[in-house]
Amino acid sequence: MLDSDIKLEYFISEKNGYLVAARKMFVTNDAGETWRDTVIFRQADFKNGTPEFLSIRFADKRRGFVVGSVLNRAGAVIDSLVMRTNDGGDTWQRVIVPSKAELFHLDYTGSSHGWIVGDEGVILSTVDRGDTWVLQNSKTRLALFNVDFRDDEEGYAVGEKGVILRT
Repeated sequence: MLDSDIKLEYFISEKNGYLVAARKMFVTNDAGETWRDTVIFRQADFKNGTPEFLSIRFADKRRGFVVGSVLNRAGAVIDSLVMRTNDGGDTWQRVIVPSKAELFHLDYTGSSHGWIVGDEGVILSTVDRGDTWVLQNSKTRLALFNVDFRDDEEGYAVGEKGVILRT
């Protein structure tokens, strides 16, 4: 039994998956029969805070991203958090993005286009496989909790107070 509140589960294949549980992440290689704690960061890289993970997505079997925030000791958000892997989750590196807001969810279409949504109406996008992220103008300051794109052009973001954005 896991001792954390699960925020999200995500499988990259029939047997390989992740559980995102705020300050912890778990991985399975046997279709969820067993789960093991996995550490994807070094605490020394976060001297002034603690990572909190809220969502995970893989663009393909090797390249994936985790989003969330960095929390101070009082539990307040002090920075955005994006971590990426290029080797199927064996190693992870932090990606600096042009936002300090809490990030809630991400989506990918194909291997190069991705979107992240978060607090204060934040929408980040990439067209270069996640190497760089650009802040988009959402025209709202309300939190956006989920994003889903059908293809590179058509997508939706939904959030606080019933806000629905479409592109």
